[in-house]
Amino acid sequence: GNRGIGYEICTQLAAHGLSVVLTARDAGKGKAAAKALKDNGLDVEFHRLDVTSCRSIRACVAALGERRGRIDVLVNNAGVLIDPRGSRFLDSKLDTYRDTLETNLYGPLQLAQAVVPLMKANRYGRIVNVSSGQGQLVEMGAGTPAYRISKTALNALTRMLAAEFHGSNIL
Repeated sequence: GNRGIGYEICTQLAAHGLSVVLTARDAGKGKAAAKALKDNGLDVEFHRLDVTSCRSIRACVAALGERRGRIDVLVNNAGVLIDPRGSRFLDSKLDTYRDTLETNLYGPLQLAQAVVPLMKANRYGRIVNVSSGQGQLVEMGAGTPAYRISKTALNALTRMLAAEFHGSNIL
């Protein structure tokens, strides 16, 4: 949440009266971003989070659960596009897929798994996964294969979460 779309999401949610926990991998940048929002009168605090680390995810959710007792909205915004410029499927490297999936799919998956018990306990929750048009099967093209696959998988995860919690107050 320290820059770009994530920063704007934090700004808008706080402007609508939500108490926001801005997370970022880089503590210095995250604290500065949260301070800037707080200085503008918004209810924002910072907590360090690396979505590629199970330990970091567990620590963040546990700390927030202890301090706040609930997490009502999870916005999975962290994302990377590390495919080399002009990359194609045939010349892509497996490590690019692994690193991309760690952030763009496994992070949101693990965060949802960690946060949903708090949402269930409070009988309320919203999970928002930020995807991309490049993850849509209907318009799938060539280029940036690791990114496209990761966002397609994130879209599938989102649909499965929606189906699993259908009829509950977790959307």
